[in-house]
Amino acid sequence: MMTSGKKIFELPISIMKVFWGIRDHFEYFPRESTVPKFKKELRKFGYKVIRHVDLGPEVYCQNHPHETRSLVLKYYEKSSLYTDRVFYLDCLLSKENSDLFPFFYQQYDRYTDLFNEQLYLCDLILNCIYVTKHIKWKQEYVKLFNEKITISEKLDLFLYVLGELQIEEVLPQLKSEFEWSSDYAHDVLLLTLKKYETPEIKELKKSEKMVCFDTKRVTSQMLEQGMISFTGDVSDRTILEFVKKLPNMNCKNEDAMIQYCQENPEQTRDIVLEYYKKSVLVQDKCFYMKCLTSEKNIDLFPFLGLELREWVQKSRESGAICNALANDFYHSRNKNFVKEYLQILKNPKYFHYNSLIVELCGKLRLEEVKPYLLDIVKSEDHIFLNSALKALSYYKDKKEYKDIFMKYSKSKDEYTRNIAKKALKSIDRSLIGSE
Repeated sequence: MMTSGKKIFELPISIMKVFWGIRDHFEYFPRESTVPKFKKELRKFGYKVIRHVDLGPEVYCQNHPHETRSLVLKYYEKSSLYTDRVFYLDCLLSKENSDLFPFFYQQYDRYTDLFNEQLYLCDLILNCIYVTKHIKWKQEYVKLFNEKITISEKLDLFLYVLGELQIEEVLPQLKSEFEWSSDYAHDVLLLTLKKYETPEIKELKKSEKMVCFDTKRVTSQMLEQGMISFTGDVSDRTILEFVKKLPNMNCKNEDAMIQYCQENPEQTRDIVLEYYKKSVLVQDKCFYMKCLTSEKNIDLFPFLGLELREWVQKSRESGAICNALANDFYHSRNKNFVKEYLQILKNPKYFHYNSLIVELCGKLRLEEVKPYLLDIVKSEDHIFLNSALKALSYYKDKKEYKDIFMKYSKSKDEYTRNIAKKALKSIDRSLIGSE
């Protein structure tokens, strides 16, 4: 009877494996994707779709890093889709791949630069939408809002447009999102709602806590101040050619050109749009977007809406690769690269995806990072607060920071509370064990 029961139990599993094997065979991938060919070639290294259905190709590669990583790296280099690259980076998640740190670092640097400049262009497009806002684009604004990217990407200036123009069609959704939002998204939605002149909205508590830490603005400031650089070959810049087309040839620098275009949009708008579209460098596109930012350019929204959608998507793609690489850093952490980890933490251009770098420094119990962590936890609003609390909880002397964990065990944020409470339990267990 026991054998019969075991077979009955195993039958659904067998059916599931066959189903997933068939599904894997017919799984849809874009035509440009290299993943189907990769999965076929992976079979030469022992991967079987049905046998390893509970693992998948990524986990199989993680469990067999030495046998598979040359194949993974080959296909990573061949791939042109960001989804493929994220897939291959997930395949490399392994402690055994610590010697790939130079490769991870080089890719992290490359995609961080791309992400930063794409985020900056998104911010400039948003600013142009805000400056050129007009009620005649009401339906187009509602359509863009309903695509959800405005809230998921915290596109504050676009949401402020909705509030300042009193577009009531989106008000129920704004209130619903506000109820469960937190941190910067909470602030953006609160400021948006307060722009509506309705009795219900006016009753919003003025004492609502504001975090107002916007990563887009921080990136913009760093690029404008030269703290981080644009990518691309400066020989591809089009501004010298562009200035010759301007009616006013007396503009001696970029700021003067921008000011002239903003003050004379009727004479310059078509030229600016022409060069914006033909430019291959994001740096140039940022310059031309500034030139277009004039209250007189109210007819630009259809173009600006399309540009916002495109560049938000591109920044998501670069961000996904940065996040995957940060995961690779974390899983392949090694004390041989302490110097490089510290360099990443100190360089402001990397801060968007550094939460896992903060945590891995705690996992390695690096004494050099403790002052940095303790500085972070002084502020309840720091973007890396939760990562710093986790990192401190990994140190052997974490009982020295019991007061910090006690403070955050009463935090309003559930995730922060749970990290602090888990650390306190660990401290209590260690104290009992030492008695």
